[in-house]
Amino acid sequence: QSSDFTSCCRQSLDFTSCCRQSLDFTSCCRQSLDFTSCCRQSLDFISCCRQSLDFTSCCRQSLDFTSCCRQSSDFTSCCRQSLDFTSCCRQSLDFTSCCRQSLDFTSCCRQSLDFTSCCRQSLDFTSCCRQSLDFTSCCRQSLDFTSCCRQSLDFTSCCRQSLDFTSCCRQSLDFTSCCRQSLDFTSCCRQSLDFTSCC
Repeated sequence: QSSDFTSCCRQSLDFTSCCRQSLDFTSCCRQSLDFTSCCRQSLDFISCCRQSLDFTSCCRQSLDFTSCCRQSSDFTSCCRQSLDFTSCCRQSLDFTSCCRQSLDFTSCCRQSLDFTSCCRQSLDFTSCCRQSLDFTSCCRQSLDFTSCCRQSLDFTSCCRQSLDFTSCCRQSLDFTSCCRQSLDFTSCCRQSLDFTSCC
């Protein structure tokens, strides 16, 4: 019957239970010494958390941290508080952008449905590709396919995927050996600095 129900509740031995009788449970919780614990008694924990001064910390008390983060104004920053950042990112509308906040961008990309597209957002595309199950296919997305191939364990095989095999071979430490993989060895040799030796 008090004109200030919340203040009256503060005199209770169980403030949260008293708040549950309030017309505005969340506002009542804000008067609690432990707002988050009070929110846990709410029928809508996440909505209650949104009233918190630290939404993310409040979310950490949630049974489903990621779902709680989705209500955040900055989903990625919220995910950074997760015990499994990458799994949290998978719930993002833009997985790759979320991964960019990861301490290990490439490992995060490995969880992507399109690893190569994710790698394209990397500061070092080629290094990211090296984590791919198919390095050469990943390289094909590179702005400089040949330079990417140079990071391959088998440069010549990588070159075979090039639109211009011979030009790719010219980046090889052993041009002639690379040419031997060509469908037209002689034409390849013509690009050699020493055609006769190549022949």
